[in-house]
Amino acid sequence: MKRTVFGTIAGAAVIACVAGFASPAMAAESVTSSTTPPSPTGTPRTLATVQAKGKAATAARIASLNVAIPKVTANKYLSSSDRSTLLAFLNHDLTAMGTLQSKIAADTDVKTAAADVQSIFTGYRVYAVAIPQAHYAAAADGLTNSALPALQKAQAALQAALAGPDKSKDTAAIDAQIADLAKQISTVQSSSSGIAAKALSVTPAQFNADHSVLTATRTSVKAAVAAAKAARADVKAVRTALK
Repeated sequence: MKRTVFGTIAGAAVIACVAGFASPAMAAESVTSSTTPPSPTGTPRTLATVQAKGKAATAARIASLNVAIPKVTANKYLSSSDRSTLLAFLNHDLTAMGTLQSKIAADTDVKTAAADVQSIFTGYRVYAVAIPQAHYAAAADGLTNSALPALQKAQAALQAALAGPDKSKDTAAIDAQIADLAKQISTVQSSSSGIAAKALSVTPAQFNADHSVLTATRTSVKAAVAAAKAARADVKAVRTALK
């Protein structure tokens, strides 16, 4: 059987989605990070220590956002509307982190500085919401707009070959793989449908109220990515069997 376009199109799309989904930047903020951690036992919490904590926290988020923003801009799998929404979120947080960093440095008392440090977490949730949103939306858009159509095209090509020129090569094993391919494609379709919109609708306030608010979205993306990889393996196996 001649090589199909699946190898160059769907394979690349699936790999890109998996790579984006597995990014270390997806690690969420600890659910215990909503308040400024106490000073070590016996050590008074000073303005300087609170300001140092705030500087470190804002600097880390600024660095992460400066990495995420160009990646979102360059991601060809994101829809234009999702890219626009994500860039608005990420740039808003980037500006806010810079503003907070300056404000914390200028604070003159511990209480005000501690409240400003706490707002880094409760008001923005860069690691728990914004950056994961970028990965979930990118994975979902890549699967829906690129990998899924390519998988369906490969499926149709294989079915046509088995009904025509390669009919004599059909076996029970091939039929089982074709059936699994259909199953995996269905899972990709159902698991990725509406995921980008759902991910992008989550706010820091919702995460503060329910730390599991993005769990179902993450589970769906993982299921869709796993199914796409399995479908790709099915296509490869059937193509090899029909050579």
